[in-house]
Parts: sequence; structure tokens; C-alpha cells
Amino acid sequence: MILVDSRYLALRPPSFINLFGGLGVPGENMFAGDAAFYNRDGTRPACAEVKGPRDLAECLEHTGRLVQQMKNAREAGNLLYCVIVQGLHRDREGYACVLRRNGLQRVEIAGGQLVSYQSLTNFCTTLEIVDGVLIKRTADDYETAAEIVALYNWWQKDAEDHTSTSRFYTP
Repeated sequence: MILVDSRYLALRPPSFINLFGGLGVPGENMFAGDAAFYNRDGTRPACAEVKGPRDLAECLEHTGRLVQQMKNAREAGNLLYCVIVQGLHRDREGYACVLRRNGLQRVEIAGGQLVSYQSLTNFCTTLEIVDGVLIKRTADDYETAAEIVALYNWWQKDAEDHTSTSRFYTP
């Protein structure tokens, strides 16, 4: 079962919960993450936070909210914290953009400041390398739900039981 925060669901079409293939269940005002789940025996909690480009930029430039959300998730005992960056694109001039019907639209934050694509990807790299956060990137709600379901399914086995990278090694 994957708990999906009701506040996050409120920002999506009603059919969004169906994208979880029967695994998604609404959760009321969750403490950490937009989606949360456990391993098969319920001993290892994990959560995923979904950020659009503008929200990610605001977290980097002004609020620090994502870093606080990461700390909250860890304090709540989550062994895996994943940030899913949904809909981030780069234009030819190097600005962070979102895709709209009329093409790419540059990300603006408070005061109309444009955000560079590199600053956002560098922020994500710092979260990965320095803070041990798993970063995934998706294009839309369909891919986001698919990534969360895939992560949930991967999490159902212990890490040492995932042998796909070692089975081809021959000393």
C-alpha cells in the first residue's frame, strides 16, 4: 500500500490515484513526503516528495523548505527519502523551464527572477551526494506515479536481495 498525501492529491485530477494500479490510498496530512510506504514486513519506512521546477527553485532560493522536509522525513524514521522532480526542462539559453501548450515557459520565482537549469540540477546533485537523497526525474503525473510504484516494488525486497548488478560479475 502506498499512502498518498491528501494535500498532494487535491492538486491533481481525481483520477490521479488510479495511476497507482490499486496500490494508492489517500493519506491525511502526512508528516513526511507526498507518498509513503513500507517494505514487505513493515519495518523500513520510505517516502517520496514530488517537486515541480518552480517549487524546487523556491526551496533553493528562498524557503529551504525541501531541506526541512528531508530532515522531517529522516526524524520520522524514513530510511529512504526520494525527491521526484516533475516537469523540469532546459531552454537553449540555460534557463529552467516547464512545458506548456505553447512551448517552454521559463521558471520565475519571487520578484520575477529567472532560474538557471544548472542551479537546480546542482542542488539535486548536492542532495544526492551530500545528503544521500534519491533523485528521480519525471515528465508528468503518469511517470511520477509509475516511479513511485516502481520504488515501492523495489523496496519490498531487502537491498542485499537485489542482485541484478552483481550477477554478471565474474572474478
